[in-house]
Amino acid sequence: MAVDGTFLKARFVQTLLLAVGIDGNGQNLLLAWSIVESENKDSWTWFLTFLKTAIPECVGMTLISDRDKGLLAADELVFGDGINRLICCFHLKGNVCRRFGGHRSAAFWAIANAKTQHDYEHQKNDLRQLNASAASYLDGIERAYWVTAFYRGPYYGHKTSNVVESINKVFREDREFSVLNLLNEIWHYAMNKRYEGLAKSMRQIASGEQPVTDYCLLRLQESEQ
Repeated sequence: MAVDGTFLKARFVQTLLLAVGIDGNGQNLLLAWSIVESENKDSWTWFLTFLKTAIPECVGMTLISDRDKGLLAADELVFGDGINRLICCFHLKGNVCRRFGGHRSAAFWAIANAKTQHDYEHQKNDLRQLNASAASYLDGIERAYWVTAFYRGPYYGHKTSNVVESINKVFREDREFSVLNLLNEIWHYAMNKRYEGLAKSMRQIASGEQPVTDYCLLRLQESEQ
């Protein structure tokens, strides 16, 4: 599950908060949405509290975010140790490139995708030789939150909050609407997607097929290995 916020473009300066997951077919699934005054601790605490209440199963799942200060504080307050966390590697890579140059992108991904501690140390030393400050900056970020070799929870190949960004693009023009019209558009989008999924499952059942996707079966097989 990934969470993020994006600004609205209507008369009043407000922010749309979204929580997006991945369904059994590998498709983006809009889980929750809200309009708040801005991204801050109070707004995120309110949003995550209702998310946890509405979807108790989210406890124990993986939460991907940019981990900004307001969200970081709210996340820890609401979930404590009851959830796994990942820092969006796209945002983290962006921070590295802004601070130390865009040519550090490849070195960052080599470290983030390291599958063993040996590979991690090797890639980090390579970066340290190129730019000691960049390596020191990454040393200050808990590696279990972004390096494959040290992550302790399931993430199914997703280490960025791109699933939220893609939903943000769906509402790109709608973000110019008034609050009520925007919420109406989001509601209809979510309900239509759920109906499409239900209708597809019902057709599969009627034809004697099991409503389980190849994607879901693949993930089940991987979890059993």
